[in-house]
This record gives sequence, C-alpha cells and structure tokens, in this order.
Amino acid sequence: MSWIEMGLGMVLLIFAILIIMVVLFQEGEQQNAGSISSDSSSSTFFSKNKSLSIEAFLAKWTKIISITFFVLVLAMNVVSFFTHKEKREQSKGELEQIRAEQKKQQEDAEKEKSGEEKPKEEKDK
Repeated sequence: MSWIEMGLGMVLLIFAILIIMVVLFQEGEQQNAGSISSDSSSSTFFSKNKSLSIEAFLAKWTKIISITFFVLVLAMNVVSFFTHKEKREQSKGELEQIRAEQKKQQEDAEKEKSGEEKPKEEKDK
C-alpha cells in the first residue's frame, strides 16, 4: 500500500467520523412536528431563528462533508487502480502461465489415457 493510499484512507476515516458527528447533532424531523400545534406566543423570535440557523448550519455542513467524502472515495479508487496496474498485469501473466501448464497437463493425461486404452482393446481380441 502506497503512502498516497494510506493518506487518503486516513482522511477518509476522518470524514466518516465527521459525517457521523454532524448527523448526530441534528435534531430529528419529528421533534419539530410537535411545535406546530403548540402555543407559539411563548417562544421568542430569537429562539425560533436560533434553532433554524443551527439546523441550517448543520444541514449545510452535512452536504459539504458528504460530497467531499464521496469525492475522496472516488479518488482513492482511482489511485488504487493506477498504482496496482503493474501488479494486475503481472498477475495476469502468471495466470496465463498457470492455465497453459494446466492445459498441457490435461493433454498429457488424455494422451496417457488413450495410450493405455489401446493395449486393452488389443488384449481383448
């Protein structure tokens, strides 16, 4: 694993933790549903807008962190794809060698079988 992959992995882990934290700080939608039917005269203008601004702030940062997380995942996959390209090509060559050896062994086994069966037929005559 290259240092670039390790660095991206660490940043990705940090952003994953940030997403979890920001989402946990947000209030649920059902929590605000009860305030619609309650008496609104007891709440002040500041208290209403304060909760909206905090919610808007958290919603904004949730979107920013989520998009950044998505871009980091794509970047990590692209980096991983290009850094391991040589290893994949080497493995591909090794796999072709193994398949060629297996095919040769299979052909040899078939030749031995066909060679053993002929004398048996001659013995039966």
